Amino acid sequence: MSPKLDISEKLKTYRAFKGVEDRTIEDLASSSSLITIEPYGKKPATLYHQEDSIDTVHFLLKGKVSEVSSHPNGDPTLIDLVYGSGFVGPLDYIDGTKNHRTDSAMVNRKSDLLGIPYGEFELLRKNSKFKDNLIGILKETLEFSILLRQLENYPLNEAIPLFLEAAVRRFSLSASENEIAKLDITNYEIGNLLTVDPASLSRKMRGLREKGIVTRGNNNLHIDMGKLQEII
Repeated sequence: MSPKLDISEKLKTYRAFKGVEDRTIEDLASSSSLITIEPYGKKPATLYHQEDSIDTVHFLLKGKVSEVSSHPNGDPTLIDLVYGSGFVGPLDYIDGTKNHRTDSAMVNRKSDLLGIPYGEFELLRKNSKFKDNLIGILKETLEFSILLRQLENYPLNEAIPLFLEAAVRRFSLSASENEIAKLDITNYEIGNLLTVDPASLSRKMRGLREKGIVTRGNNNLHIDMGKLQEII
């Protein structure tokens, strides 16, 4: 199977492309480029910078990407993560209202991405099936962003369990109340998303470990969903 055909077959399995005609997906794969990016040792690689013009829309096929926004004081703040698959970038370029990036994207590990020319993405957005799929995905993204801002007003011992519950829904395979969910997320990323200082987060996470709610293994956070629900 050629690389382009292989890409089109992969795209058909992703939620954003569910129900989209095969020919449309195959044409998209043919006009797009496959990009592989690796971090420099422990330092993330930059996919794009804030204020870059939007000439390419990136779809993650495999890997992990952090979306980072810079505050007026210059401090970078993690605003979202993309795991495994999904569009990289905030709502502004997807709804067609902006010409420049409002965030930066950093690649945390070796990742494969599809670089879709913006003109091709504009055509794709007119596909009714794709549009409906995208609206659902963007709604979940927005709800997660709103929740993060709301949790800033919660005591930390309440905010972290609620965050973990929402993160499992957003980033992990579905897990029932009695299952162990696995999240590819670091304490640093949790603290950054919740705007919590590392020392405070470490103390609270230690308490959850002592209760058997969370454990660490192979760089993943394992969450006992049954025990988590007991404290929410």
